Amino acid sequence: MRTLDFVAGLTIPQAFSRACNFVRNTGEPVLADINDIIMIINKDTDLHKAVIDYRQKLEFKYEIERMKRQR
Repeated sequence: MRTLDFVAGLTIPQAFSRACNFVRNTGEPVLADINDIIMIINKDTDLHKAVIDYRQKLEFKYEIERMKRQR
């Protein structure tokens, strides 16, 4: 399993699209690291559902940061 790190310049759907293309070309699953959120992308990954899941995880990350600052 390889890790793909995505940096500035791509939108979230573009990053997932590139990860899905990589999986289709190589046949092996990848770990997509986007803004410190790591997700597994494989041949069965639905692009739309992956973006929704990413946004939920990102919101959860922000909520944790808010709670830490309130202490």
